[in-house]
Amino acid sequence: QKRRRGPLKSKLVRVSSPPPKRYTHAHNMNQILNAQTLTTLLLSLLLLLISSSSAFIIPSSTTRTQLTQRRQVSFTRQRATMTMMSEETNAKVLGVCGGIGTGKSFVCSLLVEELGCVAHIDADKIAHQVYQPNSPVLQEIASEFGSAVLTEDKSEINRKELGKIVFADSNAMKKLEQIVWPHAKNLIRSEITQLSTNTTSTPSIIVLEAAILLDAQWDDLCNAVWIITAPYDIALKRLIEKRSMKQEDAQKRMDAQEGNRGLGRGKNTATEEMEKEGSRITAIVNNDGNERGELVEKLRLVLKEEGF
Repeated sequence: QKRRRGPLKSKLVRVSSPPPKRYTHAHNMNQILNAQTLTTLLLSLLLLLISSSSAFIIPSSTTRTQLTQRRQVSFTRQRATMTMMSEETNAKVLGVCGGIGTGKSFVCSLLVEELGCVAHIDADKIAHQVYQPNSPVLQEIASEFGSAVLTEDKSEINRKELGKIVFADSNAMKKLEQIVWPHAKNLIRSEITQLSTNTTSTPSIIVLEAAILLDAQWDDLCNAVWIITAPYDIALKRLIEKRSMKQEDAQKRMDAQEGNRGLGRGKNTATEEMEKEGSRITAIVNNDGNERGELVEKLRLVLKEEGF
């Protein structure tokens, strides 16, 4: 009997001991499966977040300029849409500026001839209208610089006399610009409104070319602004070969633009201008002597990236 009680007592001990190993193993497996399920869910959630915000992921190879450019595109488009013009228009306005010899006029012609833009406004030509005979701006100029800058009948500007004053004194030139630029801006605004009203194509893009677009503060007429650049030696070569300018004269013309916003090379560079808070510059296009077809494709890509 004592021998038979031994096993019974041993069984009672086993009942109060931990569950058999097979139950412990199953329990551990459940814990592992639960942990794996939780990990899978977390990974799925993380992938979902990454995919939904992929537009904000910048590759490590992206340069500071490219990052600034992408950031400015969204900011400037939003601001320019709100403050573009007091009149409503049916077209978007693309401002194009750049230094002499960069080929900005050629770029503007390609935008119209090859890429579907509806019109090209040359701000320089419109600005000349400010000096038309009997223009109201004439009296403002005479009040500032004297009656000698007018012809004898007071109906036109004596360009020779006015030139003697403003080209010899930078402050005088600034005063002239402060008088003329607002009048030119009104003419440009009227031209944009007229072109926009007359166009029926969609989308409608009007190209506004002006070297002094930023200095004259005409950029608030635009939905986007591009700065066309070119290496110094290439720009110089263009002026010598295509405009028949002497090298010394060409260099003087190029150096004279160093003070203009976005057109400088050592200072006031396009990149510096783009990075300024509130800048409307959305792209810097390097016209470094590409073939016509290559330049067209480059412009087409920029238009697409900016949503035109």
